[in-house]
Amino acid sequence: MNADVYHPVNYRETDRLLAEIELLMAKANALYRKMDAQTMPGFFSLV
Repeated sequence: MNADVYHPVNYRETDRLLAEIELLMAKANALYRKMDAQTMPGFFSLV
């Protein structure tokens, strides 16, 4: 969160950004739970 890029109050930028981050974290966690030990290094490299 950079005040020069995202305004914390106007245009609901913070709310939209935090919602997008939460969605991405949920997707990453779902993928993480599906990985086995062999594919985990590649997962961490990409995600």
